[in-house]
Amino acid sequence: MNTIKEFWNNRLILKVYSGSISYGTNTPESDIDTRGICIPPASHLLGLMSFEQHESTETDETIYSLKKFIKLALDNNPNIIDALFTSDEHVIFANDYGKELHKLRDHLLSKKIYKTYGGYAIAQLKKMSAVDKNAVGKRAETIAKFGYDTKNALHMIRLLRMGIEILSGQGVNVYRNDRNYLNEIRRGCFTIEQIKNEYARLNESLDEAYNKSSLPDEPNFEMINNWLIDVQKRSLEWNGNN
Repeated sequence: MNTIKEFWNNRLILKVYSGSISYGTNTPESDIDTRGICIPPASHLLGLMSFEQHESTETDETIYSLKKFIKLALDNNPNIIDALFTSDEHVIFANDYGKELHKLRDHLLSKKIYKTYGGYAIAQLKKMSAVDKNAVGKRAETIAKFGYDTKNALHMIRLLRMGIEILSGQGVNVYRNDRNYLNEIRRGCFTIEQIKNEYARLNESLDEAYNKSSLPDEPNFEMINNWLIDVQKRSLEWNGNN
């Protein structure tokens, strides 16, 4: 464990703000979430030791190994794609390896976006409208006041809109131009019926965007895999961010 603690920050290649800060929907009460990517040393790349990710609940930080991050990105995991396309102002750190990954990010996008962003939206819909008898604190207060969890509703709508934009060739717009509208959702300005109706409308638009999308069915696996092999070979001679 001591070895792990020594390398995840020293061998960091990219670190960004994530969550509400990256979307522009943060409030003074919002947590400061960050995500990062590191390249483990030879002992973990070639030896018996392994490392996939480090999570700190104290600092709301998650740092992935590059290999784990790439696997999730190839699956078009929304949280991972968002981290790769976050606005420049929300990039905390990027070295040459991180900048190389940024240049390849468009090759990670595919029609898988339809299932991942749409699937995450469905999960938020279920959480939003479920009667949670075990809810406590602010979540319990929100559900009692509005009849649903407005934060889940915000993310549900955001995910569908982002999925539509990506499939339609409008890019991955992490920092939201519609952030005022999204914050209105969080403040409970809409009834649960209005939110569900908007979900149904956007879900139809997501289907249409998928059917018309010019994105490839799969990411460019060969290109990304070749880069991953190459960068990890080069990193064996790297002493980290000293």
